[in-house]
Amino acid sequence: MYYMWYILENYGSDPAITSLVNNQELYFIPIVNSDGLAYNESVAPNGGGLQRKNRRDTGACSTYNDGIDLNRNFGYYWGNGGSSSDGCNQTYRGTTFFSEPESQIVRDFFLDHDFKLVLNHHSFKNAMLHGYAGVTPATLDAAGVDRREDEFAKYNHDMTHFNRYAYGPSTQISALNSGNMNDWMMGPAVAGSTGGPGAGKDTMAWTPENGSGSEAGSTGSGFWPDPLLIDDIARRAMRANFLAAYFSGKYAKLIDLTSSNVNSLTGNFDFGIEYLGQTNSDFTLTLTPISSNITGLTSPGTQTGMATLEQRIVSAPYTLDSGVQPNDAIEFKVALSNDDGLIYEANIIKYYAPTLLFEDDE
Repeated sequence: MYYMWYILENYGSDPAITSLVNNQELYFIPIVNSDGLAYNESVAPNGGGLQRKNRRDTGACSTYNDGIDLNRNFGYYWGNGGSSSDGCNQTYRGTTFFSEPESQIVRDFFLDHDFKLVLNHHSFKNAMLHGYAGVTPATLDAAGVDRREDEFAKYNHDMTHFNRYAYGPSTQISALNSGNMNDWMMGPAVAGSTGGPGAGKDTMAWTPENGSGSEAGSTGSGFWPDPLLIDDIARRAMRANFLAAYFSGKYAKLIDLTSSNVNSLTGNFDFGIEYLGQTNSDFTLTLTPISSNITGLTSPGTQTGMATLEQRIVSAPYTLDSGVQPNDAIEFKVALSNDDGLIYEANIIKYYAPTLLFEDDE
């Protein structure tokens, strides 16, 4: 909800958010476990509620123990470990996969779309978990296909760069938990060793576990934190939310590979373009002189056919005025664009034959 409001309040005034909304489809399900949430709000309004399952009547259970664990109720590898057949257990998986209206609604909505990336936010662990969760070791799916670990590793690194969440497959960071939503979204349309088939869409999906045990209500559990801490927890998830949106689209990074000192009147400004999106696009890097001592500057050609995670080095030949003096600033603008428009723009300053103050070769 915090992320949604941030987008709404900054659309039209923030060019990056405006471009994101105009060029990509973003879908939100604010709450999946609505009756579990409502129960926590009613019995523990100041935080600390321990209802993590839905509120289906599953027997003569004690407080907080009725219900189905919705994240054990999805079809792929359902019942393969890390879940319970006991209706009063906190990880009760239900009588069969997709037995619950909540998981059925998510299943049907998901199958009606072609999502590239999905974040299924949970609490609590301060970690980014991804599939497979219902089988270990989780290197191949039931169809013998690699689980795209290179992409997960790069995206995880970038999404947790500031909040320092742990990240990795659920079985490494948390524990085996079959019937997991992420597994079903990424899984092939063939059955695993137990349960049913995956969605067959090969969608990259995560469970960001937000919050810690110390950010809790009176019971000391982070499942339902003190309301005063919710904004702080939500802010920590913002980078992951935005990057997931960018990674799902036509996104690339620009890396300046040229040192700050320029010692020749002619040469190349070198840059790296790293394609990190999931939607095909061409990329164009445009360089524009700002300082008058640049007499010639040629932008690289448009980059086509880049694969996700591919890195290319591109060069922009330059010529400097013969009257340029040592320590003069050499300034130019770079602009990286995709098929939809501008991604990144900045002014870059180099220095011609700068004075050496000290040198360290250790």
